[in-house]
Amino acid sequence: MGPGFNKNTIVVLIGGFFILMGVWFLFSQVFGVALHMFWRTFTIILSILCSLTIIAGGVLLLVSARQKSTDQTPGKSKKLCRSTSNKKLGGVCGGIAAYLNIEPVIIRVVVVALCLISFYLIVPLYLILWMVMPPDSREFNTWV
Repeated sequence: MGPGFNKNTIVVLIGGFFILMGVWFLFSQVFGVALHMFWRTFTIILSILCSLTIIAGGVLLLVSARQKSTDQTPGKSKKLCRSTSNKKLGGVCGGIAAYLNIEPVIIRVVVVALCLISFYLIVPLYLILWMVMPPDSREFNTWV
């Protein structure tokens, strides 16, 4: 055995492990139904929030499309690019907000809500958009 471990240390670790397992088993037996009901309620609320977030995103897209059809000027096309001036992390939310002509805070709140719901889908999607979307070159021309 190593210099920090002796027989008593191992016995204490094993005894502590047994105590924790016993407490966990007792807790699950006594409060198991309540925990199950809490978890069920939590998943129902989470699925409702996910549905409302998807509906809100659809409404934002429809409103944006309607504004684009009324605000179109000939010869001017919008391009989806990362914002270089209105960014918190990579400028993706700022670029999407500029493209949709809405406040960037709305996009950021939607992204955070979606991250809470499905972190493993939204974070890679954000990273892919960060790599694929070019930076906004129009914002660089204001410095020249």
